[in-house]
Amino acid sequence: MTCRSRLSLLLPGFLALSSLLVLAQGNHTAVKVERKPTYLPAGPDQKPWKVTRHLIPLKKIQSGGPPRDGIPSLNFPTFISAEQADGLLKPDDVVMGIAVDGVAKAYPIRILNWHEVVNDEIGGQPVLVSW
Repeated sequence: MTCRSRLSLLLPGFLALSSLLVLAQGNHTAVKVERKPTYLPAGPDQKPWKVTRHLIPLKKIQSGGPPRDGIPSLNFPTFISAEQADGLLKPDDVVMGIAVDGVAKAYPIRILNWHEVVNDEIGGQPVLVSW
């Protein structure tokens, strides 16, 4: 299966999921605002997290994972053609895709698992890809 055909299979599901997320936003709890500025520690040599306004009860917030800015973003990566990618991707590799004004790009989940954020541009428009 080519990258283009994978992208065409994933895009409708991505759009459907996006629609569900928009619908779900209407069903949320109220934001709690603390009476005084409230902070949670963020780890050694890190500024604390300001949590004066929050949705999740503070007692349920736990520390974990890499520190702030601990996962490097990919910034304006170089892309290869779909034909070249067929030689690098495995048949069962999953990609996250975006198409704007006839320009399409695919971001392999195998790479996004390590970086989680891509700062890029497509069709002259800045985009942020987050996984």
